[in-house]
Amino acid sequence: MCCSICYGQEIFVRERIEKLNIPHKEEVVEHWISYAKAAQLGEPTNHLWLDESRDFLLNFIPDFYRCFNQTLSDLQFSEDEQYRLIIHAEHISERRTGATQGIDYQLNIVLTSQGWRLVNRFDIVKSRYKHYSTEHIDFYTLARPVTEEQLLLTEQYLAAFTSHYGVTMKERLTYIYCADSEARALSDIGIIKIYNGENGVVGARYLVNPHTIIAPSLPHFHELVHAVMIPNYPNAPLLLHEGIAVLEGETRKSKSHRREEAIRYLSHNHIEFTTPEQLHALLKDNGIVYYAVASAIIEYCLNVFGAKSVIQLFESTEYDGIFEQLGIAPLERTKFVYGLFGIQK
Repeated sequence: MCCSICYGQEIFVRERIEKLNIPHKEEVVEHWISYAKAAQLGEPTNHLWLDESRDFLLNFIPDFYRCFNQTLSDLQFSEDEQYRLIIHAEHISERRTGATQGIDYQLNIVLTSQGWRLVNRFDIVKSRYKHYSTEHIDFYTLARPVTEEQLLLTEQYLAAFTSHYGVTMKERLTYIYCADSEARALSDIGIIKIYNGENGVVGARYLVNPHTIIAPSLPHFHELVHAVMIPNYPNAPLLLHEGIAVLEGETRKSKSHRREEAIRYLSHNHIEFTTPEQLHALLKDNGIVYYAVASAIIEYCLNVFGAKSVIQLFESTEYDGIFEQLGIAPLERTKFVYGLFGIQK
């Protein structure tokens, strides 16, 4: 049964749900549909969630509710009076292409004194995790213990980074350390299966809301930089966020690899950097080079103008504003970027 269409995305409830003999079934389903509609439209949804619980999927996959059809495929009722919803999401283009790109995930719904509320799975299962707390971060790990050295190193890094750039960590961070089982960590935030050949966490991720890092290593400096900068400058271009995360959050070996790949790629391909669309095309074609370019721009600003000027760049909300602050005219942008890698254009 198709319940709604918003921006071309459809919300379905499987016919088998209608046959289930579960108390308050209609109210639970309607609450989920209301949430899915609001998420598709970009409307406020916090009031539909229990306390501080939030939807990991909103940040795990960009524009998740705008780009994926949602199908409620199963509904279960437990003895603790929690409702478990199993949802299959399918990318809206996949039915036309015949490709498979989708995700199965779960949400929970409970009845409170204020009415029905959604709960993410991690808020239900996190009591099974070992918990460590520092000044800025709550760490959770399944089996592998977190050492005092790891905790101290993480806080020392945050102190050095925030002091250098004159920024602050805006709120406490949740850090899910999933070295023992990436697939289990995915399951524990509600992701059951991903239909694109990737059934484990790819590298690491920072999720804006809830303010969370999921990573197979600790500390993961790249994502820690995101956890500081994105809440402070949510409207800054991706180029800046990835640039500073690479520059300040990756090893010398990793940055050297990115730079070598960028030199090789740019030496054999003519890439224009005049417009943001051209840069976005590079991101889709070769992410390693994109990250190298982003890092090189931040490093140039830091070396020439200082840390305060880097932060001023983050106050730009447009691609053009970055180069305007650097004093680079539109027709000189391509030459400037190539020059960062010692390539004459």
